[in-house]
Amino acid sequence: MTTISLVDPAAHNMAAAFAAFDPTSQSIEKYRSSLGAAMSAAGSGDSTSFEERWAPGSGDQPDVRVLLYRPKGGTARAPAILFIHASGYIAGKPDWVAGANQALADAQGALVVAVNYRLAPETPFPGPLDDCYAALRWLSENAAELGVDRARIVIMGESAGGGLAAALALLVRDRREIPLAGQVLIYPMLDPRTGTSEAQVENPASGEFVWTRRHNQFAWRALRGAAEIPAERLGYFGPALANADSGVIARTIPI
Repeated sequence: MTTISLVDPAAHNMAAAFAAFDPTSQSIEKYRSSLGAAMSAAGSGDSTSFEERWAPGSGDQPDVRVLLYRPKGGTARAPAILFIHASGYIAGKPDWVAGANQALADAQGALVVAVNYRLAPETPFPGPLDDCYAALRWLSENAAELGVDRARIVIMGESAGGGLAAALALLVRDRREIPLAGQVLIYPMLDPRTGTSEAQVENPASGEFVWTRRHNQFAWRALRGAAEIPAERLGYFGPALANADSGVIARTIPI
């Protein structure tokens, strides 16, 4: 089955180009460098300026680099968006989408705080989630100094960042330490069963190009790592595995 005809013709070349970026057939270092070069060539990082800060890590974890983008003409007690970048849990950094982050800040009149979370497989679950929680806690605790309204902080993420944002929202809800106004999930990675025989919905067009089933399974395996994830924490790993009460609706994962 092919669905390329449903893609905007202007994006056909982009879809084809992504076939060159395959973490299952090249080293993770090569995958990251190639993808980063392509993003830079596309102008996603461009020359947008930002303010760099460091949020104290959770527990014995390292401090977390965060990039701040302030809206043009911003006012005191502005809303804030904690932005979590894409690239399958295994690649990417917020610098790659600096232009988009500044545009988001300007469009929403909000301070955008982008998280440079650690990547799998070097840092498997729960490391990336711990980094995002540390960044959100820092943003909330320093809201006054940053000119942010602590009651209007939203988390937002794309792809893997969307999965982390959803997991972060569950963690915030369960720990009851940080107020959160909402979450925005853009094509999020929520379910490690997607594209496998365990998938809750089988769509033959899933993973046809750009981010294939093979890519997806590689990324989820990298995030999982070698350690067993306790059943009660599976929802923080793959948010689709948790129910509304933080209970688990799936005891095993197929990767």
